[in-house]
Amino acid sequence: MEKRFRIDFFLMGSVFIVVFAGIFTLYTQEVILEDESVWYRTFWIRQLIIFIIGLMIALVLRRINYQVLEAYAIPAYGIAIFLLLLTFIIGSRIKGAKSWIVIGPFGLQTSEFAKLATIILIAKYLELKERELDRIPTLLIPFGLAVVPMFLIVLQPDFGSAFSFAPVLMSMLFIAGADIFHISSVLIFFGVSLSI
Repeated sequence: MEKRFRIDFFLMGSVFIVVFAGIFTLYTQEVILEDESVWYRTFWIRQLIIFIIGLMIALVLRRINYQVLEAYAIPAYGIAIFLLLLTFIIGSRIKGAKSWIVIGPFGLQTSEFAKLATIILIAKYLELKERELDRIPTLLIPFGLAVVPMFLIVLQPDFGSAFSFAPVLMSMLFIAGADIFHISSVLIFFGVSLSI
């Protein structure tokens, strides 16, 4: 029997409210700031198009069994690190950070791809080691996997994207069943190591 996918209508409704509130805010700024550039005055249209594209992608992805991503976890992580390194060579500097690879009209913020790839790989690791999460050495690997892209992103420099890895990683470890004391101990260890 085919598995039916359930939609969390409360979550979806909340997302739609937040998105359209943001788009409406941009639209009202368009009316007020008539002396600004044409690009800024039509920024709300661009955001609406991006939202529609994202919604279509989400509808496609929800039909895919997320567990198949495990097979591509290591290659995706390797590609992410390669793209982060490539950014230093051919990346475009936007808002002070050299964090985008731009090819024609298309742009890729490599830190976002790295974040997704890192999450998938750590999730795979935690599943394999779920019975060993009470050991600190087991927790060193996920932190190490996160620190590598974090370090490269800091060098761009994009501190916001880099440090967004930390709460995601800690949440994953906690949900997987790791002890909060062990998580804190490893976090302090890496914090001290990075500061040296």
